Amino acid sequence: MKIAVSSKGAGLGAWMEPNLAKCGFLMIVDKGRDFKAIENKLDEITLAKTAIAEGVDALIAGKIDEPARNLLRQNGIQIYKAQNGSVWELIDQLSEGKLSIMD
Repeated sequence: MKIAVSSKGAGLGAWMEPNLAKCGFLMIVDKGRDFKAIENKLDEITLAKTAIAEGVDALIAGKIDEPARNLLRQNGIQIYKAQNGSVWELIDQLSEGKLSIMD
C-alpha cells in the first residue's frame, strides 16, 4: 500500500501541512517505509494527478478542494483527514485505523 501525506518538509519526520494546495511536499510512503518526496511547485489538480500516477492507495490531508478530491476518489484513492503530526505518526495512525475518511 502506498500512502501520500501533504507535508511541510521532505522526510518521514516532517510535519504535515493540512492544506494540500499549500504543502511543500507530497510525501509518498510504501509499506516498507521507503519514501519519495515530491516538491510542490504545482497546483492541487496536478498534485492529485501525480499521486494517481505514483499508484497511491490513500492520501492524508486536512483540506483538499473539491475538484482534486473528486479526481482522487474517481481513481480509487481513499482520502483521510488529519490536521497535525509527522508523516511517520500519520502513517501509523492510518494503519491503526485512527484516521477518519474525509467527507
